[in-house]
Amino acid sequence: MNDFFDNAASVYETISYYSQLYSYYGGFNIYLPEILVPAINDVLLKGINSMFNASNGLILDLACGTGMFTRGIAYNASKVYGADISFMMLNKALEYSKFFNLDNISFLRARAEVLPFRENIFDGVSCCGALHLFSDVNKVLVEINRVLKRRGKLAVMTYLKNESLGIEYLNEFKRKNDNYFFEVDELENIIKKNGFNKFKYKIYGSIILFEAKKI
Repeated sequence: MNDFFDNAASVYETISYYSQLYSYYGGFNIYLPEILVPAINDVLLKGINSMFNASNGLILDLACGTGMFTRGIAYNASKVYGADISFMMLNKALEYSKFFNLDNISFLRARAEVLPFRENIFDGVSCCGALHLFSDVNKVLVEINRVLKRRGKLAVMTYLKNESLGIEYLNEFKRKNDNYFFEVDELENIIKKNGFNKFKYKIYGSIILFEAKKI
């Protein structure tokens, strides 16, 4: 999986890549990609930012990739850390942050299951487009809970099961790629089990944006 994202880093924020992503995962019919892809990105970025008050806060963007969401959050936050396992993604994220003159972002390589931060340090944690990729979601959420301050906010973008693809296809895709597509009730149960409450969500196609608060 790391090799895939290393190889994808150079095209990760292109119209063609997101067009395929939103069609494949998101359940959208991207018939005008030059218009629809930026519009979807804008909705998702605004949605994530609205889920926690990042003003003057310390935010972790977990599995940040090339930093699209990281940059969107950084315009409102005092300081943002972008963490990812892929060196190539992080290199590209750093390039973008320099291009946009965002000096309040720091990037680091880290596994989501073992974060190199002390307890109760972040005001908010975002995780966009990655929760379905983790082999042990519970372990990741325990670690997110550990680094969040009490009553800190979690904001997530991930994908729901797209029944139009067919159950057999979804099962085969999961087996080959170690990905997982969620049900809404399942997500809420997982979140509550790992020390969060006040689960709220919005759905766009097969994309779900949800927020929760550390208890």
